[in-house]
Amino acid sequence: MGREAVVGLINAAETEEEQAELWRRVQAGFILAESLPTTPTPLSRATKRIIELFGRKAVTARPMHASCPAKIGGKGGKTLAQWLDPEVYNKHYMDFLQALTDSRWIVRGDPKNSKLIQELRWGGRMFGAFTAEEVDVLRMWIKELNDITYLITPSKAVGAYQKFVGRKTLDRTFPPPLHAPSLPDPPLKAPWLILDLPPIETQLCKNHLLSLLILTAAPFEHLPAHTVKAATPHGMAAIKTLRALYGLLPETEVVAGMDEVMRSGPVGVVEIAQRLGGRLDEEDLLVRTILTLSRAPKRRWWELVGIQAGLVIDVLMNTGLWEQLGVEELMAEIGERCIHVLRLLLDERVCDQEAVRRGFWIVREGLKNAGGRREERGANEGCGS
Repeated sequence: MGREAVVGLINAAETEEEQAELWRRVQAGFILAESLPTTPTPLSRATKRIIELFGRKAVTARPMHASCPAKIGGKGGKTLAQWLDPEVYNKHYMDFLQALTDSRWIVRGDPKNSKLIQELRWGGRMFGAFTAEEVDVLRMWIKELNDITYLITPSKAVGAYQKFVGRKTLDRTFPPPLHAPSLPDPPLKAPWLILDLPPIETQLCKNHLLSLLILTAAPFEHLPAHTVKAATPHGMAAIKTLRALYGLLPETEVVAGMDEVMRSGPVGVVEIAQRLGGRLDEEDLLVRTILTLSRAPKRRWWELVGIQAGLVIDVLMNTGLWEQLGVEELMAEIGERCIHVLRLLLDERVCDQEAVRRGFWIVREGLKNAGGRREERGANEGCGS
């Protein structure tokens, strides 16, 4: 996912200079991330070899240790036969290595005094179980347990970042930590509850309806291109809305990864419209207006929130428009997810109510006018389909 995101970001640039600048920023972020405690630790060559070594030994080692009751990993650990069960070894080998590292068999960084190595020597109970080369692999792994020089340490990573970006000190002007917006107590009473309004009654031809369906994904589409703006509470709200409109899974505490992108099943509003033969009518006044406003996500944020709310209420949640196409339940499901996010935005203290109202009525008035014009011209243009 990371690779595809970077490639997409670079390809989105219009000039080679912009591509070079974006690539430099990606590199700077990578270097800085090495200093973060959440950065995954890559497996060293010795660790990879020891995983492979115990995997090969598992087939013959398990029956040989079947009668050994001692556990590795404390009271909650497993016997050696359980750890080296060939059927499950690939699922828990990292847990096994950690348990072995913490046991009395290993002295971190000191192969000579580690009991495991001693038992593999002449006179030891496990003499002959490992070849000389395999014992060398064990020694290398044990020695490395106290040596992380193959990693970039935090202090070196910060220094590398400073050198890369040409700063003597780190820039401390970071945005405030992300957190859920605090609501007044009692909750702010909105002067209007647009999300609870029923959809307007309008008659739209199939072509115009499908064009509007594609348009529902447009209000927030440019915001994720500004990565700094996306890493804010408002940016996250926009991304959650786009995820619902794109047909991605609801957010959970577990990372879906590429399984979410590659899975078959529900698709987003754009794909639904295209499969039904629709396309975006860029000559339509409402479409042109919304596409223009969407290109200024920071300056027009609250208007875009109102526009998104209007499209959700009057297009997605207008089940009467979708019954003839048999997708009313899918539209309602997508719309409910969007409304949940939008309701949180509209309850914020800093909500610009006038701007939201303005955006909402841009959609509502646009649909009323478009519906009237289409109804008059339907016979001549084939809009009754």
